[in-house]
Amino acid sequence: MIKQLCLLLVLLLSPSCMMAQIEDKPYMTWDEFVQTYYEGENGEEDESLLEEQRERLQVLMQHPMQINRLSRSDLLQLPFIDETQADSILSYREKRHGFLSLGELMLVNGMDYFTRSYLSLFVRCDSAMLQSEAYVQRMREQDRLIAKLVRGTHEVETRLNIPLYSRAGYKDVENPTATNIIRVMLCIML
Repeated sequence: MIKQLCLLLVLLLSPSCMMAQIEDKPYMTWDEFVQTYYEGENGEEDESLLEEQRERLQVLMQHPMQINRLSRSDLLQLPFIDETQADSILSYREKRHGFLSLGELMLVNGMDYFTRSYLSLFVRCDSAMLQSEAYVQRMREQDRLIAKLVRGTHEVETRLNIPLYSRAGYKDVENPTATNIIRVMLCIML
């Protein structure tokens, strides 16, 4: 029983399980995309325009774009991405300093399942985002602070407020006087 639990623990913590979540591949094939995306199209649009759009999208699918380096105009080339979705993707990317995997598209506001599936055909995530100058400057400042903490000289100063004497204060009087007796009686009465 203990051996089985240990084996289960090792399998759960093995790096191969963790690497399975990082694999970025499209969520659907080109044929599934054409079938699901263009099935809702009715005959109102010109067939030659639809065919031209399919050819352009097929070229984009064969050469996927890097999601961490896309501009807004690159995203708007895709007919299923509107302006608010493109802005949401770019905002999320800027806030998180790039996508680590296509699975992070689930965290982008305004992206439904089909849009994420379609987008996975045309983008990939296999390199880090180019860092902005402000971000690089912040990282340098953090490195300097860490270097000061690790390699710097440190002094600790403390203070302890414990008196090394005791005050005489009110002590019991061995030989009571008349005033002391009156004070004791007043204290008892109150």
